[in-house]
Amino acid sequence: MRLEQALSMGAGRYPPLDEQWVEDRFWVCVHYCSEKIARGEYFEALEMLGFLRMQVLGPLAMRRQGYEARGLRKIETLLPEFTDKLKATVVQPERSDLQNATELVAALYLELQKT
Repeated sequence: MRLEQALSMGAGRYPPLDEQWVEDRFWVCVHYCSEKIARGEYFEALEMLGFLRMQVLGPLAMRRQGYEARGLRKIETLLPEFTDKLKATVVQPERSDLQNATELVAALYLELQKT
């Protein structure tokens, strides 16, 4: 009963992307990722790259093209060219691959900031 009442009180919406929240944290996350690579904590770095794809790059790319910023949902079909760029950030847990992917994540973020 309470759930039914609560649901009837409003419309569900996906939360909007807060670009200032992203900007305030992005470079800290890149630094964190770089430190994890330097320490040999490759799986930690992999997880951070995944986080940045899901919470930053995907939503920003979607928003820039006029779509709702919903992580990576349907990005393959909506933004195939950007998806090709994202694929290069999905790497094996090896130092040089992770370093290259981290640099690419930063470059993609800067590219998205220009649009």
